[in-house]
Amino acid sequence: MAFAADNDTPETENGTVATLSLIIINASITGHVWLYAENLTDEPLEFGHVTIQPGEGASVGLLSLSRFDGWGIYYNVEAYCCNTISNSRCTWLTEELNAEEFASVSKQIKDYANYWGLYFNCMFFAFKVWNTVSKKFFIPLLMPIFGTIQMKIRGASSGNFEMFCPSDDNVYRQRGTGNNARLEVVSAISLKNAI
Repeated sequence: MAFAADNDTPETENGTVATLSLIIINASITGHVWLYAENLTDEPLEFGHVTIQPGEGASVGLLSLSRFDGWGIYYNVEAYCCNTISNSRCTWLTEELNAEEFASVSKQIKDYANYWGLYFNCMFFAFKVWNTVSKKFFIPLLMPIFGTIQMKIRGASSGNFEMFCPSDDNVYRQRGTGNNARLEVVSAISLKNAI
């Protein structure tokens, strides 16, 4: 059972239910931006269209030509590929979220149009969701390198970002949007390229 923001949602002593991280990997001028959530409670939490078990985490990002399964929202591609290939070029910021904030993030992800475009790209998606709950506001300036600069100004860390490693059958491509969305396990070829 997944929890939303209600009185039954388990919280830590300070009210935190999860952490949310905004992460960028840069490869010269190009790169990729995504979100990673970690469940700090002892109950499952709904994160977009997936459920994060206690003590585990999940990534979500908007991908295009780098994945065989097509353009759109993916869950756990980043977490899987960074654990099995490389995660050494990351820049990230992390926020603690209470139940209401985490539910807001989950809703933003669910309601996002499952579409990738030149401007409506991975950075636009991740920044839009991040900006709903963080006071560290970012402007999606087309290329991830500009996001990295903004994040470093706000005190971002760099190096290896540790994420829970999902099994390959828990890596999904989202089809459809909102309540009409469904998840499909990605093909093996979509897991062979670094992020």
